Amino acid sequence: MPIQGIEWLLLSAVIIVVVYLVYRKNRKLDEMASITLRFVTTRGRSSIADIVANAGIPFRDVYKVVERLYKHGLVDIVKEGGVVTYVIPRGGASTFQGVESATEGLFGGQSITCPRCGHGNKPGSRYCTECGSRLEG
Repeated sequence: MPIQGIEWLLLSAVIIVVVYLVYRKNRKLDEMASITLRFVTTRGRSSIADIVANAGIPFRDVYKVVERLYKHGLVDIVKEGGVVTYVIPRGGASTFQGVESATEGLFGGQSITCPRCGHGNKPGSRYCTECGSRLEG
């Protein structure tokens, strides 16, 4: 039996609500990422506990926020025992031991840096996943 009238309306309403909720969650994570980046930049090096206590980021969201900043190359991370312990603003990482750079080792090997935007890409990539520019090599 085909979908008719009110069923289309209800289906459309459900889809709109789901899209809105996903958009709202992503927007909230973006706002928390901005707050975290400002906090980490002013501190130089911050632990996860510092970010939760002083930047006001809920513990349930802090790792999602740090992962988002890390994937965009805005912060570097220090891992101890496989767990993120410190977050360092990008560029300030050279003075700390155990730093995992946001572009090195992310893909299990040396990444290819885009000459246009500086984004790290998987080895063997022909085009940048961030800006679409052709990669050399």
